[in-house]
Amino acid sequence: MKCRAILKIRDKEIPILYYSYRCHIPHYDDPNFSQIIRLHIEACEKIGNREYLPVEGDLITLMFECSGDEQFFYDWLNEGVMHNGEIHFVYNEVEIADIFQFWDCFCLKIEEGMSTGSSSMIMTIYLSPGIIKRNNLEPKEKVWKVSEVSQKQLVQAVSESNEEKVAEIIEVYWKDSEGNIINELPYNEEVTLYAKVKNASNGEKVSFKISDDLGNIITVIDGCDIDKDGIAVVLNFCINNYNK
Repeated sequence: MKCRAILKIRDKEIPILYYSYRCHIPHYDDPNFSQIIRLHIEACEKIGNREYLPVEGDLITLMFECSGDEQFFYDWLNEGVMHNGEIHFVYNEVEIADIFQFWDCFCLKIEEGMSTGSSSMIMTIYLSPGIIKRNNLEPKEKVWKVSEVSQKQLVQAVSESNEEKVAEIIEVYWKDSEGNIINELPYNEEVTLYAKVKNASNGEKVSFKISDDLGNIITVIDGCDIDKDGIAVVLNFCINNYNK
């Protein structure tokens, strides 16, 4: 039975030549995990379960032909941001047998290679997701996850335009006062929220509903402008101000 895989991420659909998933990799097994595992261990220490380390370094490996989307993956790696995506497994060209969904995913490593002759350049990417979900299985979460898979996004956006379309968050990240991207939202410090929104135009206003891990609404921020890059920015956000 013939099977093929397709990576769907940020409005891109990329045919996959090779797919591999490794689960519960010990932090000493692969040096490429050093940064991600360090963050994971620090988070475990903060919440008091350092000795258990319930979820370690899952690894998704994907290989595909270069076709013009390479810069997206290098930006993903170099900027240290998280993205969400899906891998569709298709049998007999039409039957979707499984969908591997992932959220809050880092790109850890990129490799390029080719054979001499007329072969295309091949790119291999190594991904470590904060949340994964397979068909009919419960989601599996790491301590750095920020999204809620029940509602697909930590922050929901509702379009205020006259068009009958709904703005949708496709990427969320936070920066501290020095402009550094952070992976864990501090409780008592002001940060800046950046939300990449699709189905929204430059100058359009959207409202953000921010929820905690249990789905409880923390606050609603109204009238946030979308810039020319499709990004909404919330300045001076401090979660402690809304939990009093």
